[in-house]
Amino acid sequence: MEVWRKILKDRRWRYVLSFMVGLFFSILLSDLPIIAHRLENFVFATRYNELLTQLTLWHLKMFSIPAVLIDNQIIIGTRSFYFAYGCLGIRHLTLFAFFILFYFGRLKHKIIYILVGFVVLTFANVSRATIIGISIYFNPSWFDFVHEYGSMIVLYGTIFLLWIIWVKRIHIE
Repeated sequence: MEVWRKILKDRRWRYVLSFMVGLFFSILLSDLPIIAHRLENFVFATRYNELLTQLTLWHLKMFSIPAVLIDNQIIIGTRSFYFAYGCLGIRHLTLFAFFILFYFGRLKHKIIYILVGFVVLTFANVSRATIIGISIYFNPSWFDFVHEYGSMIVLYGTIFLLWIIWVKRIHIE
């Protein structure tokens, strides 16, 4: 029991534990079909999909990219894209939230930071989709590359920055 207490007080072990718990729940909610399929049809996922789609469309129009919305498809020229369940960022939101919940800090501050982080991650996801839309507009063959690698850089980079801000902000007595 004493070893467990020492581990939980050590910043490095707590970081690893928090990351592993976040990773576990992000996989649970995104990759386990029995849970992912239920969440996919949940009202939150549908509303969040609509929000991301509308914000991305607005963002594209800010950059003067001629985009049209039909159903949940954003159409640019002859190509289109949409937010599938995996593109909503549920995995990233979960990874971020559980990392913060299991790291050091007061619960009240954690909840506030998680909510702020959700807004930041939503903006990052919209920015990612906007970059995909811009790439489709200028060269449709870039879609796969930008979708695959640009997504990882934008979303995981944002999560990492949010983690660093949280870790640097917390002072352990």
